Amino acid sequence: MNLKTTYLLLIWLLQCGLVLAIVFLNPNHFTTIDSGYYLESATHLLRGEGYTYTEGGQLVWNGVFPPGYPATISLVSLLTGLSVLWASKVVNLVAGGIFLFLVNHWFGDRAVRIGCVLLLGQFVKLWAHTWSEPLFLVILFSWAYLFFNSQRVWLIFILGILLILVRYAGVFIIPLSLVVAFLDIRRKEYPNAKSRALLGLGWLVGFLSYLYLNHSLSGHWFGGERFGHQETFVHNLSLFAKGLLNELFLFRDTDFLYPDSLFIVGASLQMLLFVYAAKTVKVSSTFAQKPTSYLFLTAGSYLVFLFLIRSLSPFDPPGYRLLSPFSFLAIIGLLFLITPRLKNPGTFYRLGVVLLFASWLHLLPQADLEAKLAPVWHLLGL
Repeated sequence: MNLKTTYLLLIWLLQCGLVLAIVFLNPNHFTTIDSGYYLESATHLLRGEGYTYTEGGQLVWNGVFPPGYPATISLVSLLTGLSVLWASKVVNLVAGGIFLFLVNHWFGDRAVRIGCVLLLGQFVKLWAHTWSEPLFLVILFSWAYLFFNSQRVWLIFILGILLILVRYAGVFIIPLSLVVAFLDIRRKEYPNAKSRALLGLGWLVGFLSYLYLNHSLSGHWFGGERFGHQETFVHNLSLFAKGLLNELFLFRDTDFLYPDSLFIVGASLQMLLFVYAAKTVKVSSTFAQKPTSYLFLTAGSYLVFLFLIRSLSPFDPPGYRLLSPFSFLAIIGLLFLITPRLKNPGTFYRLGVVLLFASWLHLLPQADLEAKLAPVWHLLGL
């Protein structure tokens, strides 16, 4: 095992340790209402009762979420004998390991730098939840690389289908693929344009077919009414601005309702570190570096899609969960632009370590901090 592989293994083990530690300490093991749907449907799949959940004392088809994540949980539970709750955590951690394997395979010399993204506080917290996002992010990263770098059309098609089956938001790749096909036509790259247009149409047919299945089995296209009242453009824009500000400041989320001392400290610390970093790193003079360009394009397309969909269906405000596909790809893309100045590379890497540790402020409870940390202090004898 070479040094790079050792570092990647240590990154994965550290992420596993952090995730499992905070899952163990959290009273509900980082589960939410959405987690309940995932876990219940995974349980019914294991019992041979189909992709269902209980409503009104009866089993009904789960059209609320696509089946990709619950089906993966049930498979891991079947293979390992773990409960569906802990199987969901294993799914997320294995997804992180696959991500590190892929960046090592595709980006060799930059793999360790990219892999450290998994240790950022916001992604450690995301990985701890029983949510479909970690699996979605790894598939999306794989899709973005292959869609823009490979001619293996069937593999790209399967990854696109998997994206849609893990999260409905995966359909954003359909308009993206058609836009890229149009750009290929303008560049007179007709074979690429044809394959990408056919991929987009194939994903569209697959998505519409699944919606038809939903409607046939549950009477709803998306498991219920999702397109009700609409919010104003300004209000939606304000929510996205707040969400993106939280994503920009890596150390702490805030709800902007009350003064948050940890957010202020974290934002101040990050700005100071970035001012200092300007002296120790250099940024590429162009954004046309291939990994950066397609990662930024995919991330930006997802963000535009999310904004437009939320304008029609005002679901949860955009927080680190909904914005994670954007920030995950954008941060990786940014890492391709930044390199240490040759005269002082050690300072660059030490700064990165400081940023990682500081980002773990994300792992602290956002509300009732003192009360929620009391059991931890008791456990440590403090």
